Amino acid sequence: MISIILPVFNGEKFICNAIQSVLLQTYSKWELIIVDDGSTDQTSSLVKIFSDKRIKYIYQKNQGPASARNQGINIAKGEYIAFIDADDLYLEDKLKEQVEYLRLHPEIDIVYNDIKVVDESLSYLYSLNSEHVYNSKEEFLAMLLFRQIIPLPPSIMLKKSCFEEGIRFNKKYSHGEDYDLTIQLAKKFCFGYLPKTLYIYRRHDNNLTNNHKKQLEAEINVLHCLGYSNIELIVEKSNFPFFDRKLLLAKIYLKLEEVKPAERILLDLYKKNKKHSLINFYLGNCSYQLDDLERAKTFFESAILNECNKAEFYNNLGCVYARLGEMEKAHLLFQKALLKRPEYLDAFYNKEEINNNKKDWKLTKRQLRKNLTKYHIK
Repeated sequence: MISIILPVFNGEKFICNAIQSVLLQTYSKWELIIVDDGSTDQTSSLVKIFSDKRIKYIYQKNQGPASARNQGINIAKGEYIAFIDADDLYLEDKLKEQVEYLRLHPEIDIVYNDIKVVDESLSYLYSLNSEHVYNSKEEFLAMLLFRQIIPLPPSIMLKKSCFEEGIRFNKKYSHGEDYDLTIQLAKKFCFGYLPKTLYIYRRHDNNLTNNHKKQLEAEINVLHCLGYSNIELIVEKSNFPFFDRKLLLAKIYLKLEEVKPAERILLDLYKKNKKHSLINFYLGNCSYQLDDLERAKTFFESAILNECNKAEFYNNLGCVYARLGEMEKAHLLFQKALLKRPEYLDAFYNKEEINNNKKDWKLTKRQLRKNLTKYHIK
């Protein structure tokens, strides 16, 4: 049996859709545990409309989504655990596909998949797919410190035994609790990727993850709690080649806004390969953040010279020219970035700043994903 945990707070607008998507599953051996985290709207009344005995409703005082999910985990009776947020939906084969995958791959403890992103009325916006498959638990964990690998953590399914050692969502996080849990799990268990779209994520203004700045701040906080010595040890234990391990560590330091340590690592790597486009890109970021704009310009220009198809290289060089007061060159570079990636928010924002005679430039601090997530960037 699968225990599906649905935390909800004032979810009257969408919760019926979420429940209905579970009822329509082609796999029928499940229980749905709805943990109401202190709702004051009609959530309770709407849930009680559903008479299916597999649905369990629990009410608690408002304590946050991490507490609600933990409550569900604590009472779950299934062999497997799955999650769904109150504003999202499952595609009809979601449970069947994930259970089959876990049974066919007994060495895997947690399965994740691709997702479809829709608006409030369920009109399609875009898809999010996992871009890399890592061959070992060590590689997965190390790369996870740089950025989230799983397209949407609530879409995972995992063996209930993963929670037997006390792993839970950390209640101190209102943002980033999914990221923290993923790291906890990746330290001990194996993730597997199922390249199928099985989960629908509804995008609207009240999504907690819709604010990129807050989400990134939460990830940084999670890494600070992990500690620098543990981060270095995790990266060192990965199976990546020496050069790639050092580059990854530098990128994690930059994520943590530790510019000087990152720069030292990158300069050592630069001596070995001065034409490496990402080394030049990240050294450009270091110089920019240290206010050495001429040096930043040199590194970004070198990155473009060695790999001319990366939109973020043009955007960041545009930021340099903008700070130097050369607005025509900056505008042209932001336009080039948008020609290469029309959905690129930083470049669009920067171009608008020039059009509106403003000067709050958005430097892209990490290499872009193949599939860009659309966040509110203000």
